[in-house]
Amino acid sequence: MKISLNWIHDYIELDLPLERIEEALTLIGFEVEGIEHLGLPQLDKCVIGKIVSREQHPNADRLGVCMVDVGGEELQQIVCGATNYVVGDRVPAALPGCVLPGNFKIKKSKLRGVDSNGMLCSAKELGQGEDHEGLMILTDIDAAEIGRPINEVLTDSDIVIDVEVTPNRPDCLSHVGLARELAAYFKLNLSYPEVVSGADDPSLGESISLLGGVYVQSPERCPYYSAYSIQKVKIGPSPQ
Repeated sequence: MKISLNWIHDYIELDLPLERIEEALTLIGFEVEGIEHLGLPQLDKCVIGKIVSREQHPNADRLGVCMVDVGGEELQQIVCGATNYVVGDRVPAALPGCVLPGNFKIKKSKLRGVDSNGMLCSAKELGQGEDHEGLMILTDIDAAEIGRPINEVLTDSDIVIDVEVTPNRPDCLSHVGLARELAAYFKLNLSYPEVVSGADDPSLGESISLLGGVYVQSPERCPYYSAYSIQKVKIGPSPQ
């Protein structure tokens, strides 16, 4: 099971070196199988670009020729094979001289006879995940100023710890469960997530009617029963 330290910090103030956290998890019965550091490496000459226009490549059906505003006086022509963008989108633009993860050096080149002055990047090419099917579209960034270095925008970093949770500890198959164990080990206060009831939030009226149909027919056999209604869950790819 993979746990995010950023997420764990929602429940406990775990301001400790990573080595101590790893040791504690091992001592309380959760073997650490791996540690992954997430975050954008320093990428010089990788900026926010705005796609101003796109034309079909004259010699390749699957390539487009984009004119991209990268904050300079002139637009840059960049050949791109992705299809998930539209004119006006803001995307990471690696300019000549940039070195992407994997020591991939960007330079001026010709792609099927057309000049390309850089590369428009996917999340995988920036080391930000495994998605390489299309460009990373910067839709949720308020300060996506054209020409701004990408390192000033994508600043999120995290440490993900892969731990083995044994079959007898299903109570720890969650961030809250492991935060509880760490809080007990380090003698820290634990903050549980807030559970909002229908009485506190009238918009949850649907859950009131749903839970109203839950009752115990044989209280002598089942002295206690609880039920929760979880709504507004978005099904989709998990964030990092």
